Amino acid sequence: MYFKKGFYYKGYLFGWNKKSLYRIYKEDNLGLPLRKCKLIPINSTEITNDKNKKGYKVGKDKKTINQLLKITTDINYTYEIVKHKDVPF
Repeated sequence: MYFKKGFYYKGYLFGWNKKSLYRIYKEDNLGLPLRKCKLIPINSTEITNDKNKKGYKVGKDKKTINQLLKITTDINYTYEIVKHKDVPF
């Protein structure tokens, strides 16, 4: 998988692929698997002025999609998915 855009947040690298957010790895633990982040409703008026926004939970914080797009930069990262008969997982 190729991630052109993404961001670092609290030690984690996140990347956008096909309008979905993925957690790629943590800086001190490269062994974390690739994980697709789930889209969640954010209903707090403290974070946004609108009550029914969608967002993601990143690094134990809830962020709206607009907040995440503001911190998104170019990362140009390729995640290799190994598919071979000798690899058990």
